[in-house]
Amino acid sequence: MSFERAAERLNVTRAAISQRIKALEEALSAAVLVRSKPLTLTLAGEVLFKHVAAVRLLEADTFNQIDPQGNRRIMPLAVGVDVYSIDAWFSSVAQQIIKRNVIELEVVVDDANPAFPALTRGELIGSVSTVPRPVHGCIAEPIGDMIYRCVASPAFMERYFANGFSLHATASAPAVSVGRGNMLLERYFDAAFGMAVGRYRKNLLPSVASQLDTIVADLGYGMLPEQTVLPLLESGRLVDVRRDLPFPVTLYWHRWRAAPPICEAISVEIVEFAREILQERKGHESPGLFTTRPSARCSISMRPMAGSG
Repeated sequence: MSFERAAERLNVTRAAISQRIKALEEALSAAVLVRSKPLTLTLAGEVLFKHVAAVRLLEADTFNQIDPQGNRRIMPLAVGVDVYSIDAWFSSVAQQIIKRNVIELEVVVDDANPAFPALTRGELIGSVSTVPRPVHGCIAEPIGDMIYRCVASPAFMERYFANGFSLHATASAPAVSVGRGNMLLERYFDAAFGMAVGRYRKNLLPSVASQLDTIVADLGYGMLPEQTVLPLLESGRLVDVRRDLPFPVTLYWHRWRAAPPICEAISVEIVEFAREILQERKGHESPGLFTTRPSARCSISMRPMAGSG
């Protein structure tokens, strides 16, 4: 982020950091940093950063294979997950990875989807996304489906949707969502009405828990994973505004095409765990509650933790 912070981290002077970066750029015949506040990587810097991150992971994995009985080098990796997936299903995946005790796992929750810039920079070793097409240098594979439901409280339904969930009613009913980049409700409108809804009332909250609490408190309606709201739907505390319109979102795991063995192993585990958990959740549908059950998609991402490379 800055030469000053790097100097403090490495216990050297700021001038020493500046000289090292200058020497590196002269050796590469390319600038690796944009001198801004905070510092940012150039395209060449992104390529170099991704290379160094991969090499350090490969080195740690190599030493662990050479001396499996010695002190294992625990590799720090961060996994980025969208706000809806973390509680709905990804926490189970994280627990399985932590049990193996081969990496230091950091779960970074972010509503940005997809996290491709961080993936191409090498900050992430993989990313869960609803986008099926991979970026350059990566491959993508489906990991499962997650169903979303548009829900509200009975009192809210009586106040705003007494005559049904209509295009006209959405203009005055306050919606509740998480994060500015969340487009779930817009996509749901398109599926429900066959057209985009231009202007509607929307309140943005910082977490899924706060969104759910607000909806239960009769103050809004919004999109939530079926796994999250199923008990409340069954108890009658919440109502599905369109029981005939479950909203499927398909998830893909994006990862580097050429990755160190440890990254490949973690990717395989994430894909296997995700498919198993999402399929299992799909099979636990309440038969009396829904008439149809489409599929859905989620988001993960992995990146070296700060200071790891």
